[in-house]
Amino acid sequence: CAASAEATLYCGNQSVARQRMEYDIVGMALLHENEHVYTWYSDGMVSSGHYTDLDRHQKRYPYTLPGTKTPYDIVGMGIASNNHVYTWYRDGTTSSGHSSDLGAYRAPYKFTLAYGQISPDDIVGMGIMHTPTADHVITWCKDGTVSSGHSEDLDYFYTQPWHIDRGWSSLRRGEWRGLIDIAVDATGRTFAWWRDCTGEVYSNPRVGSAQGSKPFGWRQSVDR
Repeated sequence: CAASAEATLYCGNQSVARQRMEYDIVGMALLHENEHVYTWYSDGMVSSGHYTDLDRHQKRYPYTLPGTKTPYDIVGMGIASNNHVYTWYRDGTTSSGHSSDLGAYRAPYKFTLAYGQISPDDIVGMGIMHTPTADHVITWCKDGTVSSGHSEDLDYFYTQPWHIDRGWSSLRRGEWRGLIDIAVDATGRTFAWWRDCTGEVYSNPRVGSAQGSKPFGWRQSVDR
């Protein structure tokens, strides 16, 4: 990743971490009031930053999950308008908490998948979009569909096709395999992070061609 005027950002081969941190990410979510991006990692740590600088605002600190759940159980995350962090898991449950305690407000409860989805493992990204009437949970899936619903019913509002065009491939050719996570802001602007250390911005949850593309990384390259 390139150096900025403020700090050198580490990602990919420039990282001296025990493992490449972009492969350790298990969930990402956007806090709408200030557009801080929260990133949760497989070692039980979370950071807060900008979409191109993932620990700009707060370096990594620990988080806990409810019950016996592990970071590898997470399939999606989002931050609601009340700042509650929602987490969806591979066993078909979701919980509500805050950045350092994912079950602080509500213990895991069941959710239903969007129409046509067989397993939570079909999910490639989740986020929460705020509207004047309700929070919409946006879910992107491997089959090229995006749904809008609430925490318990992921297609309560709608299910539509979506497509990412990065100039050389498409979602339907399996491009989702290089995707780390997706988040959405209050206006529907959509952010995607890729394992090639690129962050992209799209105009709406159906994505399409990126409006902008920048490298992302971390200020601290640490041996964990």
